[in-house]
Amino acid sequence: EFNPESVIPIYTARPEQVEKALKHVYNASMCKLKGKELELLVAILPNNNGSLY
Repeated sequence: EFNPESVIPIYTARPEQVEKALKHVYNASMCKLKGKELELLVAILPNNNGSLY
């Protein structure tokens, strides 16, 4: 059954911290899910030509 509630709160990070942020989100999700699979991860990433700021 799909749970519409977020596993963890929305997490924001600066463009240069994307890899670190994704690792944090993954680890926080895995800790909260305790062995269950993450069904959906939505990430909004900056393009290669510049930042979002």
